[in-house]
Amino acid sequence: MKSRAAARWRSTLSISVWISSCASARHAHQPLGTGQVEVNVPFDGDVEYLINNEVVRIEKGYITLFWACTPHQLTRPGDCQQMAIFNLPMHLFLSWPLDRELINHVTHGW
Repeated sequence: MKSRAAARWRSTLSISVWISSCASARHAHQPLGTGQVEVNVPFDGDVEYLINNEVVRIEKGYITLFWACTPHQLTRPGDCQQMAIFNLPMHLFLSWPLDRELINHVTHGW
């Protein structure tokens, strides 16, 4: 793999996958908000996000899924060196045969 802060792969289904340095994944000044579902997996350390003004700790190896239209910001990368960030377009997420309770949880909050 080339030496870059983030490696990106895009499939024909418009799913973006980032394998990124946790330090470079930190969003500098303002919380972000997009119309996609975001899936985060820190590989080698815990991280903290600020999601809708609530501190959320993601433990290494755990998967976190949320609707990224909610303002969110990586605030503490901790010791994490690499994490995966998947961005799923909402229309694609809603087209999958998922449990309705999971869909409601993602689209209506924690």
